[in-house]
Amino acid sequence: MPFYKSISLTPNTKLYLWKITEKLEWFRENVKLKDSSLQRLEGMKAESHQKGFLAVRMLLQHNEYTDFDLYYDEFGKPHLTPQGCSIKDMEISISHSHDFSAVVISEQKVGFDMEILKDKTLLLAPRYMDVSHLENLSKEDELLKATVVWGIKESVFKIKNVIGISFKDHIFEDDFDLSDKKCGVALQFDDTDERFDVVFDFVENYVFVCAFEKEEREKRKEKSVAYNKMDIYQEILNAKQKNQKLLAILIDPDKVATAHVSELAATINESPATHIFVGGSSFDGHHLDEIIVELKEKVSLPIILFPGNPSQISAEADGILFLMLLSGRNPDYLVEHQINAVPFLEKTSLEIISTGYILIESGGETAVERISKTKPLSNNNSNYIAQTAKAGELIGNKLIYLEAGSGAQNAVPMKIIKNVSGRISVPLIVGGGIRSKKQIQEAYSAGADLVVIGTAFEIDNNFFD
Repeated sequence: MPFYKSISLTPNTKLYLWKITEKLEWFRENVKLKDSSLQRLEGMKAESHQKGFLAVRMLLQHNEYTDFDLYYDEFGKPHLTPQGCSIKDMEISISHSHDFSAVVISEQKVGFDMEILKDKTLLLAPRYMDVSHLENLSKEDELLKATVVWGIKESVFKIKNVIGISFKDHIFEDDFDLSDKKCGVALQFDDTDERFDVVFDFVENYVFVCAFEKEEREKRKEKSVAYNKMDIYQEILNAKQKNQKLLAILIDPDKVATAHVSELAATINESPATHIFVGGSSFDGHHLDEIIVELKEKVSLPIILFPGNPSQISAEADGILFLMLLSGRNPDYLVEHQINAVPFLEKTSLEIISTGYILIESGGETAVERISKTKPLSNNNSNYIAQTAKAGELIGNKLIYLEAGSGAQNAVPMKIIKNVSGRISVPLIVGGGIRSKKQIQEAYSAGADLVVIGTAFEIDNNFFD
């Protein structure tokens, strides 16, 4: 009984290989087939195909399944659903190539392909792959890599199984070294962009490749990590150049329990928000990590810290507004808190965005005013405010943030936004006291590049309906 070997590809995924050496009669005597499978077998003209078909069923029997547990859907995709036993449903992918039949059984969606090494695969490479991935390789390695890439495309296609997918135009493998034995793959088709993990290896003169559909958690994590790689600030700059307006929802951790983050995330996903700011004037940071981790599980927007002090730094976020309170003269908020934050920031990979923060008079004392022990700038002196903003830009601030304060009675006046916008060249953020979509649009029209809403969204999660 030449069961060849089993290979653990992941903790919940196993590959089983059968090397075909038996006569056809032996398979017929030892494999139990349901009527539909028997009809398929009798319709096969080539003996090699019949052997491959039966060897797959032998692998099922080797794993306590039978042909009766295997069925194919309308698209020809196999499924493993045990009949009348306690074994749970599993994902399955099947491949047969010359002397080998193979089965992958997994708890997650998989696609598997096994290919024999042959020169034709390399000759056809320009039709299905980016041939620059074969540069600077020996002839032997060119053939190996081209065969792996073909297997990658087949494996991803087996998972999706959608008519119209082109190997060359829609499935893109990350470049890899043969020694890696793994790579990432993107499927860009019909307005979708999906990612897959792939592992591969070699058995005798064969290549086997297995693709895994990323779990939703991993997809979100990858998206979030991508924001660090993309450069959040550069995205804000690009949006400003294209006159694309941005919107941030400010989450005050003092007002959000971890248990309610899922509900909040669902609302954010239905909103036009482009960014999430997290922070508060008096928050002590005791459950900040948990909130951000939970948000990342549910939302793919970049999460940026908007800290009131160094205790509000979390390595789980994507970036941080490194604030300098330009409107006040309290040294703690001009430089002392920034100095104290350095040891924390050096231990993270946060994107640090220097931000000039200007508090504007809004009709009453705000939390920022109370905590920072500074007075806001008078909203009757827009020229001085614009001059302050320009000084922040010249100091090196990458963003200027005009803030009326959390729960402010009045938003930043349009005249001030317009004056500041016309004076600076860096992106302008405006927040505080904004309670309607009309006010958001007015701020955009006056020159704001990014508007922040907090209290209005806290009070009414259906703000954007």
